[in-house]
Parts: sequence; structure tokens; C-alpha cells
Amino acid sequence: MSALLGIALGTPGSGRARYAVAMTMFQTGQIGAAVLEVYRIAAASDTADPAEQLRDFGLTQPAPASTDLQIPLHTLVREIDRYIATLTGPHGWRFGPDRPLTLKPAHHPVWNPPYRPHLTKVGPTPFLAIFVWTRDVNQTAKVIQANDWPQLETRRLSL
Repeated sequence: MSALLGIALGTPGSGRARYAVAMTMFQTGQIGAAVLEVYRIAAASDTADPAEQLRDFGLTQPAPASTDLQIPLHTLVREIDRYIATLTGPHGWRFGPDRPLTLKPAHHPVWNPPYRPHLTKVGPTPFLAIFVWTRDVNQTAKVIQANDWPQLETRRLSL
């Protein structure tokens, strides 16, 4: 199979490695968000050919990148910080006091940027998630008052 971003299709771990390279290229302005999204979706499979989906969306395949994965893997680890893979739902999120609540179904990931206040609202279904927290793990969490707490307490979640 052809190599994409300098990484052969079918190699164990190659889907995630291609996504790491794509993330680095995105952060340096070499590819756009739409191309990055194709590589994110394809990351789940080592044999999925992102070139097919790029063609389907009318996007240009990026030029092969360096096979030195140290920088891209560091980028991926930095980006995954505060990643929350939700397994149940619905659940609600907001990032900042008195901001609107956004409802999400199960299996919709959430990124919680560092130092950004957030609220997680859950309903009768137990909230189950896998999260990655790589920095600031020793800092104390702070409760920030919000004007709409009484309304949030009584709100029932449904999509």
C-alpha cells in the first residue's frame, strides 16, 4: 500500500502515527482543519486510506512529511491533554460561568482546554468517560459561582 505522510498503510499503529503527523502539520499551517479531520477519522484504522476520503471531499493530499515521529508524537500528547472520551450520554458541557449548556450524546468527545472553567451536567444515565490529564494534576480545583445554578439543577437532559 502507498505511504501517506511518510507512513505506510497497514503498519501497526500507523493510523495514529499519521494523525500525529497531520496534527503537527496543522499546527504549523501546512494543512487545514478539513484535512486534519480526515486524518483524525482515519486514525482509528491502520488500513484506512485517508487519500480516498480526501479525494471524496475535494481536498488535496499533503506532501509526505518527515518520518521522524518524535515531534509529531509530542504534539499529539500535548493536544490530547484534557481529552474526554464520553461513553454514555446524554451529557451537557459549558466552558465558563453563565455560558450556554451544550448537550452531547454518548461517544462525542470533549476537549477541556487548560485553565478554562467548565461544567459537566449529567442526567439519570450514569456518566462514564475515559479522560487524559497530563498537566497541572496537582492543582486544586475551584468552584466558580454561576447565576443559573438553580435552573441547571432542575433541568432534565434529553437530545
